[in-house]
Amino acid sequence: MSKSITVLLSALAAGMAVTMTYCSKQAKFLGSWTEVNPTNITVQIPGATSATSRVTIDFIDNIEKSGGAVTLLSDISVMHTIDADSLSQGQPYEVKITAKASVDGTWSYDIDDDDDLLLALDLSKLKIDIDKSNISFTRPAATVVPEAHLDSLALSHIDSWKRDLTGVISREMARYTVIDDIEMSRDGDMLTFEVHSPEAKLHFKRDIE
Repeated sequence: MSKSITVLLSALAAGMAVTMTYCSKQAKFLGSWTEVNPTNITVQIPGATSATSRVTIDFIDNIEKSGGAVTLLSDISVMHTIDADSLSQGQPYEVKITAKASVDGTWSYDIDDDDDLLLALDLSKLKIDIDKSNISFTRPAATVVPEAHLDSLALSHIDSWKRDLTGVISREMARYTVIDDIEMSRDGDMLTFEVHSPEAKLHFKRDIE
């Protein structure tokens, strides 16, 4: 066998080894994962007494197995206060809302470290849907104010709530554009990685299909 052929075969073997390593790393985190502990976003939302966002992230590979599509979802729960009026007997209203956010994009390996991922998210197309049927007022206002008035109050605030959530969740999703130090549990059920701005280590559990 000539020296040039030997060199060529060695290069091909090395290339295959790199490809197999990439594919095996990729296969480990493909699929859908949901955040174990929701993120507290209370201080970011005006008028909120409590607010959380629980993220689900879904990785899908492409044909080349060098990256692929990604979707980030967020289940949001917010407790808001609304100023008192004549019907609430001087007591401020407290209302609980739930919402869902979603944004699509693509993921790829960081060329400097294949334990890190880069996510390109189109945050200009972030969707926020507030569940109007699941808006609830807590006591005491809910016990003394006519339901029609409560419905009217909720509808009058939906646009501002949605606007506030769009800004907050957009910033939260932007933290995922660089994912560092991906680690998997031995059984493949837990995924851990770091995000930034601010820096945090997040833990996700694999969704069961």
